[in-house]
Amino acid sequence: EDGSRERLKGVLAESHVAGDCDARFVSPREVSELEPSLSDACRGAVHIPGEIVVDPWLFPVALAAHAREVAAASGAEGDVIRCGVEADMERSTFDPEEGIWTIETKPTEGGDGRGTIRARCVVNAAGIDADLVQSGASSGGGGGLPGPSFEARPRRGQYAVFAASPDDSPPNGSVPTRPIQPVPSQFTKGIFVYSTLYDQLVVGPTALDQESRTDDAVDPAVRADLVDHASRVMGDRFDPSRLVGEYVGIRPGTDGRDYQIRLHASSNFVTVGGVRSTGLTASLGVGRHVARCLLPCVVEPSGRPPAAGVGPTPLPDVRALAERYREGGDG
Repeated sequence: EDGSRERLKGVLAESHVAGDCDARFVSPREVSELEPSLSDACRGAVHIPGEIVVDPWLFPVALAAHAREVAAASGAEGDVIRCGVEADMERSTFDPEEGIWTIETKPTEGGDGRGTIRARCVVNAAGIDADLVQSGASSGGGGGLPGPSFEARPRRGQYAVFAASPDDSPPNGSVPTRPIQPVPSQFTKGIFVYSTLYDQLVVGPTALDQESRTDDAVDPAVRADLVDHASRVMGDRFDPSRLVGEYVGIRPGTDGRDYQIRLHASSNFVTVGGVRSTGLTASLGVGRHVARCLLPCVVEPSGRPPAAGVGPTPLPDVRALAERYREGGDG
Protein backbone atom coordinates (compact mmCIF):
# COMPACT_ATOMS: atom_id res chain seq x y z
CA GLU A 1 0.00 0.00 0.00
CA ASP A 2 2.82 2.43 0.83
CA GLY A 3 4.47 1.67 -2.53
CA SER A 4 1.21 2.33 -4.38
CA ARG A 5 0.77 5.62 -2.54
CA GLU A 6 4.28 6.72 -3.55
CA ARG A 7 3.56 5.81 -7.18
CA LEU A 8 0.33 7.81 -6.96
CA LYS A 9 2.37 10.82 -5.89
CA GLY A 10 4.53 10.25 -8.95
CA VAL A 11 1.44 10.14 -11.20
CA LEU A 12 0.26 13.44 -9.73
CA ALA A 13 3.67 15.03 -10.20
CA GLU A 14 3.88 13.84 -13.83
CA SER A 15 0.41 15.24 -14.52
CA HIS A 16 1.40 18.64 -13.15
CA VAL A 17 4.64 18.67 -15.16
CA ALA A 18 2.62 17.86 -18.28
CA GLY A 19 0.48 20.94 -17.63
CA ASP A 20 -2.57 19.21 -16.15
CA CYS A 21 -2.85 21.41 -13.08
CA ASP A 22 -6.41 20.22 -12.38
CA ALA A 23 -5.17 16.77 -11.34
CA ARG A 24 -5.31 16.30 -7.57
CA PHE A 25 -5.15 13.66 -4.87
CA VAL A 26 -8.50 12.61 -3.41
CA SER A 27 -9.18 10.86 -0.11
CA PRO A 28 -11.09 7.56 0.25
CA ARG A 29 -14.16 9.48 1.40
CA GLU A 30 -14.08 11.71 -1.68
CA VAL A 31 -13.54 8.69 -3.91
CA SER A 32 -16.74 7.15 -2.55
CA GLU A 33 -18.59 10.41 -3.19
CA LEU A 34 -17.27 10.75 -6.74
CA GLU A 35 -17.69 7.07 -7.62
CA PRO A 36 -20.16 5.28 -5.32
CA SER A 37 -19.90 2.14 -7.46
CA LEU A 38 -16.32 1.43 -6.37
CA SER A 39 -15.22 -0.94 -3.64
CA ASP A 40 -14.86 0.42 -0.10
CA ALA A 41 -11.30 -0.99 -0.12
CA CYS A 42 -10.03 2.01 -2.12
CA ARG A 43 -7.49 3.99 -0.07
CA GLY A 44 -7.22 7.07 -2.26
CA ALA A 45 -6.75 8.11 -5.87
CA VAL A 46 -5.52 10.79 -8.24
CA HIS A 47 -8.46 12.53 -9.92
CA ILE A 48 -7.72 13.67 -13.49
CA PRO A 49 -10.85 15.55 -14.68
CA GLY A 50 -9.65 15.75 -18.29
CA GLU A 51 -9.58 11.98 -18.81
CA ILE A 52 -12.69 10.96 -20.71
CA VAL A 53 -14.23 8.11 -22.72
CA VAL A 54 -14.82 8.63 -26.44
CA ASP A 55 -16.83 6.66 -28.96
CA PRO A 56 -14.30 4.60 -30.98
CA TRP A 57 -16.42 4.82 -34.15
CA LEU A 58 -17.49 8.46 -34.01
CA PHE A 59 -13.97 9.86 -33.51
CA PRO A 60 -12.52 8.65 -36.86
CA VAL A 61 -15.79 9.60 -38.54
CA ALA A 62 -15.31 13.13 -37.21
CA LEU A 63 -11.76 13.20 -38.59
CA ALA A 64 -12.95 11.94 -41.98
CA ALA A 65 -15.72 14.55 -42.12
CA HIS A 66 -13.25 17.31 -41.30
CA ALA A 67 -10.75 16.02 -43.88
CA ARG A 68 -13.45 16.22 -46.54
CA GLU A 69 -14.23 19.81 -45.55
CA VAL A 70 -10.54 20.74 -45.68
CA ALA A 71 -10.17 19.13 -49.11
CA ALA A 72 -13.22 20.98 -50.43
CA ALA A 73 -11.99 24.30 -49.04
CA SER A 74 -8.54 23.86 -50.61
CA GLY A 75 -9.80 22.64 -53.97
CA ALA A 76 -8.11 19.25 -53.49
CA GLU A 77 -11.29 17.21 -53.23
CA GLY A 78 -10.32 15.01 -56.16
CA ASP A 79 -6.87 14.13 -54.79
CA VAL A 80 -7.98 10.88 -53.13
CA ILE A 81 -7.26 8.36 -55.86
CA ARG A 82 -7.98 4.98 -54.29
CA CYS A 83 -8.93 3.61 -50.89
CA GLY A 84 -8.99 0.11 -49.48
CA VAL A 85 -6.02 -1.27 -51.40
CA GLU A 86 -2.86 -2.90 -50.05
CA ALA A 87 0.51 -1.69 -51.26
CA ASP A 88 3.16 -4.14 -52.41
CA MET A 89 6.19 -2.16 -51.24
CA GLU A 90 8.70 -4.77 -52.40
CA ARG A 91 7.61 -4.06 -56.00
CA SER A 92 7.25 -0.31 -55.51
CA THR A 93 9.98 2.11 -56.59
CA PHE A 94 11.15 5.64 -55.84
CA ASP A 95 12.70 7.89 -58.47
CA PRO A 96 15.03 10.29 -56.59
CA GLU A 97 15.46 12.59 -59.60
CA GLU A 98 11.74 13.04 -60.15
CA GLY A 99 10.94 12.71 -56.43
CA ILE A 100 8.03 10.36 -57.15
CA TRP A 101 7.04 6.99 -55.71
CA THR A 102 5.43 4.44 -58.03
CA ILE A 103 3.44 2.25 -55.66
CA GLU A 104 2.29 -1.15 -56.86
CA THR A 105 -0.90 -2.43 -55.24
CA LYS A 106 -1.89 -6.02 -54.56
CA PRO A 107 -4.98 -7.65 -56.13
CA THR A 108 -8.13 -7.18 -54.06
CA GLU A 109 -10.44 -9.94 -52.85
CA GLY A 110 -13.05 -8.80 -55.36
CA GLY A 111 -10.81 -9.95 -58.18
CA ASP A 112 -9.40 -6.60 -59.30
CA GLY A 113 -5.91 -6.87 -60.68
CA ARG A 114 -2.83 -5.04 -59.55
CA GLY A 115 -2.75 -1.28 -59.83
CA THR A 116 -0.30 1.58 -59.67
CA ILE A 117 -0.39 4.80 -57.66
CA ARG A 118 2.07 7.66 -58.16
CA ALA A 119 2.78 9.75 -55.07
CA ARG A 120 5.25 12.37 -53.95
CA CYS A 121 5.62 10.80 -50.53
CA VAL A 122 4.71 7.72 -48.50
CA VAL A 123 3.43 7.82 -44.94
CA ASN A 124 3.94 4.37 -43.44
CA ALA A 125 1.33 4.14 -40.68
CA ALA A 126 0.83 0.38 -40.94
CA GLY A 127 0.52 -0.26 -37.22
CA ILE A 128 1.91 -3.62 -36.17
CA ASP A 129 3.33 -4.13 -39.68
CA ALA A 130 5.09 -0.76 -39.98
CA ASP A 131 8.54 -2.37 -39.71
CA LEU A 132 7.65 -4.93 -42.40
CA VAL A 133 6.38 -2.22 -44.75
CA GLN A 134 9.59 -0.21 -44.43
CA SER A 135 11.69 -3.35 -44.76
CA GLY A 136 9.84 -4.26 -47.97
CA ALA A 137 10.29 -0.78 -49.42
CA SER A 138 13.96 -0.81 -48.47
CA SER A 139 14.68 -4.18 -50.06
CA GLY A 140 12.73 -3.23 -53.21
CA GLY A 141 13.23 -0.08 -55.21
CA GLY A 142 13.20 2.40 -52.35
CA GLY A 143 15.98 4.55 -53.72
CA GLY A 144 18.35 4.12 -50.79
CA LEU A 145 15.65 3.94 -48.10
CA PRO A 146 17.20 2.24 -45.04
CA GLY A 147 15.60 -0.62 -43.20
CA PRO A 148 13.54 0.04 -40.06
CA SER A 149 15.32 1.15 -36.90
CA PHE A 150 12.88 -0.77 -34.71
CA GLU A 151 11.23 -4.17 -34.44
CA ALA A 152 7.54 -4.76 -33.81
CA ARG A 153 6.63 -6.47 -30.55
CA PRO A 154 2.92 -7.37 -30.64
CA ARG A 155 1.15 -6.86 -27.34
CA ARG A 156 -2.39 -8.16 -27.00
CA GLY A 157 -5.09 -6.41 -25.03
CA GLN A 158 -8.23 -8.34 -24.10
CA TYR A 159 -11.47 -6.68 -23.03
CA ALA A 160 -14.68 -7.91 -21.45
CA VAL A 161 -17.99 -6.04 -21.79
CA PHE A 162 -20.82 -6.33 -19.28
CA ALA A 163 -24.43 -5.17 -19.62
CA ALA A 164 -25.95 -2.74 -17.18
CA SER A 165 -29.61 -2.47 -16.25
CA PRO A 166 -31.29 0.96 -16.46
CA ASP A 167 -30.88 1.32 -12.69
CA ASP A 168 -27.12 0.83 -12.99
CA SER A 169 -26.49 4.06 -14.90
CA PRO A 170 -24.17 6.66 -13.35
CA PRO A 171 -23.91 8.58 -11.14
CA ASN A 172 -25.73 6.47 -8.53
CA GLY A 173 -25.68 2.99 -10.02
CA SER A 174 -23.10 0.22 -10.28
CA VAL A 175 -21.38 1.67 -13.36
CA PRO A 176 -18.57 4.19 -12.79
CA THR A 177 -18.86 7.68 -14.26
CA ARG A 178 -15.12 8.09 -14.89
CA PRO A 179 -12.45 5.71 -16.20
CA ILE A 180 -10.97 3.85 -13.23
CA GLN A 181 -7.28 3.03 -13.64
CA PRO A 182 -5.02 1.15 -11.21
CA VAL A 183 -1.72 2.61 -10.12
CA PRO A 184 0.40 2.39 -13.30
CA SER A 185 3.86 0.87 -13.58
CA GLN A 186 6.71 1.79 -15.92
CA PHE A 187 5.57 -1.00 -18.25
CA THR A 188 1.78 -0.60 -18.42
CA LYS A 189 -1.06 1.69 -17.41
CA GLY A 190 -2.91 -1.37 -16.13
CA ILE A 191 -6.44 -2.65 -16.60
CA PHE A 192 -9.16 -0.01 -16.75
CA VAL A 193 -12.76 -0.27 -15.60
CA TYR A 194 -15.01 2.22 -17.36
CA SER A 195 -18.50 2.76 -18.72
CA THR A 196 -19.22 3.28 -22.40
CA LEU A 197 -21.45 5.98 -23.85
CA TYR A 198 -24.19 3.33 -23.68
CA ASP A 199 -23.62 2.63 -19.95
CA GLN A 200 -22.05 -0.76 -20.54
CA LEU A 201 -19.20 -1.72 -18.24
CA VAL A 202 -15.86 -2.50 -19.93
CA VAL A 203 -12.89 -4.14 -18.22
CA GLY A 204 -9.53 -4.08 -20.00
CA PRO A 205 -7.18 -4.07 -21.68
CA THR A 206 -4.61 -6.58 -20.57
CA ALA A 207 -1.04 -6.17 -21.79
CA LEU A 208 0.51 -9.50 -22.80
CA ASP A 209 3.39 -9.85 -25.23
CA GLN A 210 3.03 -12.43 -28.00
CA GLU A 211 4.85 -13.51 -31.14
CA SER A 212 1.87 -13.47 -33.52
CA ARG A 213 0.85 -10.24 -35.21
CA THR A 214 -2.61 -11.60 -36.01
CA ASP A 215 -3.75 -13.87 -33.15
CA ASP A 216 -6.72 -12.05 -31.63
CA ALA A 217 -8.53 -15.08 -30.18
CA VAL A 218 -10.17 -14.57 -26.78
CA ASP A 219 -8.43 -16.42 -23.94
CA PRO A 220 -10.87 -17.79 -21.29
CA ALA A 221 -8.13 -17.68 -18.63
CA VAL A 222 -7.62 -13.97 -19.28
CA ARG A 223 -11.37 -13.44 -19.10
CA ALA A 224 -11.26 -14.89 -15.58
CA ASP A 225 -8.49 -12.45 -14.67
CA LEU A 226 -10.57 -9.53 -15.98
CA VAL A 227 -13.57 -10.65 -13.92
CA ASP A 228 -11.34 -10.93 -10.84
CA HIS A 229 -9.96 -7.42 -11.43
CA ALA A 230 -13.42 -5.90 -11.81
CA SER A 231 -14.54 -7.66 -8.62
CA ARG A 232 -11.63 -6.15 -6.69
CA VAL A 233 -12.29 -2.66 -8.08
CA MET A 234 -16.06 -2.67 -7.59
CA GLY A 235 -16.60 -5.24 -4.85
CA ASP A 236 -20.11 -6.68 -4.45
CA ARG A 237 -21.52 -4.11 -6.89
CA PHE A 238 -20.04 -6.05 -9.82
CA ASP A 239 -22.13 -8.82 -11.41
CA PRO A 240 -19.95 -11.09 -13.62
CA SER A 241 -23.02 -12.94 -14.94
CA ARG A 242 -23.91 -9.96 -17.16
CA LEU A 243 -21.08 -10.60 -19.64
CA VAL A 244 -22.30 -9.67 -23.15
CA GLY A 245 -19.12 -9.58 -25.21
CA GLU A 246 -15.35 -9.73 -25.32
CA TYR A 247 -12.66 -8.93 -27.85
CA VAL A 248 -8.91 -8.67 -28.33
CA GLY A 249 -6.88 -5.88 -29.91
CA ILE A 250 -3.20 -6.10 -30.81
CA ARG A 251 -1.09 -3.08 -29.91
CA PRO A 252 1.74 -2.11 -32.28
CA GLY A 253 4.39 -2.34 -29.59
CA THR A 254 8.09 -2.15 -30.47
CA ASP A 255 11.44 -2.85 -28.88
CA GLY A 256 11.48 0.80 -27.71
CA ARG A 257 9.16 2.62 -25.32
CA ASP A 258 8.59 5.72 -27.48
CA TYR A 259 6.73 6.31 -30.73
CA GLN A 260 8.90 5.38 -33.73
CA ILE A 261 8.45 8.36 -36.06
CA ARG A 262 11.25 8.57 -38.61
CA LEU A 263 11.55 10.86 -41.63
CA HIS A 264 13.76 9.68 -44.51
CA ALA A 265 13.87 12.92 -46.45
CA SER A 266 15.99 11.65 -49.35
CA SER A 267 13.29 9.05 -50.07
CA ASN A 268 10.20 11.16 -49.25
CA PHE A 269 9.22 8.42 -46.80
CA VAL A 270 8.12 8.72 -43.19
CA THR A 271 7.35 5.86 -40.83
CA VAL A 272 4.89 6.40 -37.99
CA GLY A 273 5.21 3.29 -35.84
CA GLY A 274 4.85 2.20 -32.25
CA VAL A 275 1.81 4.42 -31.68
CA ARG A 276 -0.21 2.63 -29.02
CA SER A 277 -3.13 3.62 -26.77
CA THR A 278 -1.95 7.17 -26.17
CA GLY A 279 -2.11 7.70 -29.94
CA LEU A 280 -5.79 8.63 -29.63
CA THR A 281 -4.97 11.66 -27.51
CA ALA A 282 -1.81 12.42 -29.50
CA SER A 283 -3.28 11.80 -32.98
CA LEU A 284 -3.73 15.44 -33.99
CA GLY A 285 -0.28 16.35 -32.72
CA VAL A 286 1.31 13.36 -34.46
CA GLY A 287 -0.44 14.29 -37.71
CA ARG A 288 0.74 17.89 -37.46
CA HIS A 289 4.32 16.77 -36.75
CA VAL A 290 4.37 14.36 -39.71
CA ALA A 291 2.93 17.01 -42.04
CA ARG A 292 5.59 19.50 -40.99
CA CYS A 293 8.28 16.88 -41.58
CA LEU A 294 7.04 16.14 -45.09
CA LEU A 295 6.22 19.62 -46.36
CA PRO A 296 9.82 20.55 -47.27
CA CYS A 297 10.11 17.27 -49.19
CA VAL A 298 7.04 17.67 -51.35
CA VAL A 299 6.15 21.37 -51.62
CA GLU A 300 8.23 23.94 -53.49
CA PRO A 301 8.57 27.27 -51.64
CA SER A 302 6.21 29.75 -53.28
CA GLY A 303 6.60 32.88 -51.18
CA ARG A 304 2.82 33.08 -50.90
CA PRO A 305 1.14 33.38 -47.50
CA PRO A 306 -0.30 30.12 -46.14
CA ALA A 307 -3.92 29.34 -46.88
CA ALA A 308 -6.42 30.22 -44.21
CA GLY A 309 -7.25 27.37 -41.86
CA VAL A 310 -10.56 25.56 -41.83
CA GLY A 311 -12.50 25.67 -38.57
CA PRO A 312 -13.90 22.65 -36.76
CA THR A 313 -16.48 20.73 -38.75
CA PRO A 314 -19.90 20.38 -37.11
CA LEU A 315 -20.88 16.72 -37.31
CA PRO A 316 -24.26 15.72 -38.71
CA ASP A 317 -26.78 13.97 -36.50
CA VAL A 318 -25.32 10.74 -35.09
CA ARG A 319 -28.42 8.77 -36.12
CA ALA A 320 -28.06 10.04 -39.68
CA LEU A 321 -24.40 9.04 -39.67
CA ALA A 322 -25.25 5.55 -38.44
CA GLU A 323 -27.92 5.17 -41.13
CA ARG A 324 -25.48 6.20 -43.88
CA TYR A 325 -22.92 3.83 -42.36
CA ARG A 326 -25.39 0.91 -42.67
CA GLU A 327 -26.50 1.91 -46.16
CA GLY A 328 -22.89 1.83 -47.31
CA GLY A 329 -22.52 -1.72 -46.09
CA ASP A 330 -19.83 -0.76 -43.60
CA GLY A 331 -21.42 -2.25 -40.50
